[in-house]
Amino acid sequence: MCEALNNANSRPIESETIGRIGLVFLTSQGENPRRYLKIGFSGDFNTGTSLHVRDPSRTHFKLRFMNVGHGDCAILETTLTQRVGFIDLGSLNPSRFPLAIQVLSDAAKGREIDLVLSHYHWDHYSFLGSIGNPPLNRLIVPAIPLSAATESISKFFALADIAGYGYYRLLPKALMSASEVIAAHRAEPLNLLDLRCEVLWPDYSQSIPVIHSRVTKLHEKLMPIFAEAEKSLSIDDRQYFDKLVREISISLSEGRHYRDTTKKVSSRRSVDKLIPFLDKIEHHIKEIADYFSLAFKLDVENDESFGLFLGDCPSQVLGILAPPGGPFVLVKGAHHGTRYGNCLDPVQTIAEVFSRGPRTKRIHDGYLHCVEFQLFHSTDLHGDLVVSCNDPPATQVTLP
Repeated sequence: MCEALNNANSRPIESETIGRIGLVFLTSQGENPRRYLKIGFSGDFNTGTSLHVRDPSRTHFKLRFMNVGHGDCAILETTLTQRVGFIDLGSLNPSRFPLAIQVLSDAAKGREIDLVLSHYHWDHYSFLGSIGNPPLNRLIVPAIPLSAATESISKFFALADIAGYGYYRLLPKALMSASEVIAAHRAEPLNLLDLRCEVLWPDYSQSIPVIHSRVTKLHEKLMPIFAEAEKSLSIDDRQYFDKLVREISISLSEGRHYRDTTKKVSSRRSVDKLIPFLDKIEHHIKEIADYFSLAFKLDVENDESFGLFLGDCPSQVLGILAPPGGPFVLVKGAHHGTRYGNCLDPVQTIAEVFSRGPRTKRIHDGYLHCVEFQLFHSTDLHGDLVVSCNDPPATQVTLP
């Protein structure tokens, strides 16, 4: 890992990218510019820190990281399209649900949605069934390149759909109802609301033996449990299950370009018997899914290093990825800031952003002492963060 930076001598990062956008907090030139994070500071949804980019040559856009506790949710809007973009859509903290759902419902009202799910854990999509069922135009998910992982995850979500199992039941519905599902991986181009993205992970060309071995072992352990669970399905449920497994497998490994019209049929007999099996399987599926989180760079206009989103990528992945470039305007820390790897050591950014709850584990030291940053923003402490371009920020700050 890198050597710790000297915070007291920190200064604004010098680069063409950062020099021409003029973010407001860079006007603070005190002994410790990182203390300038309290612009518009508040701890609720309606006010928070705002960073405003002033550059007439850029697209109008607004990116709002929401204070949803331990979860992830960001709203992206641009003048390039009438659609609205969500980057993740969930939380583990029920106390955050009512206000978050109201804000999200207002943003989605009367508009099609492009949704990025960076991870298959339900704290990334627990709001899916609560925002008025707006049309889901494109659903972008992490591709799963290992067949063992695809089979295990697909069977789990198909059984969860039949049993109505927790928030997991929401993902199959989204996969089937979306007009298009994009299984994102490094070799394929990607865009979000017509803004270009570069996927860093998953990477079909990058093999990590320790991950492959662990996933295979978990898959072999789960197969007998799945076999027993499938015996409890009624004839109608079994036919539906087989079709749903095929459709989910295709969506997660290849993507698809049509809306599925499969009708759900489930019996009470199947539901009651499936729950104990799903309880046994859930922990292992969460571990498998952990290895296939989406990491990507978001570009604005011709700026190839605007935002770096690390999803819930595990440390094993962040340890082998090539350095992602930069400097960035913002970096979204991996797994609420608890995961870090060597590829991030040389990263420079204006803002580090962490979506956290009161019980989230501590932030990895690498984000505090290795990544060079100007603004540290944790949603549990500082509320929402709005990054906007040519759009008045929620908290107006006047440049001298």
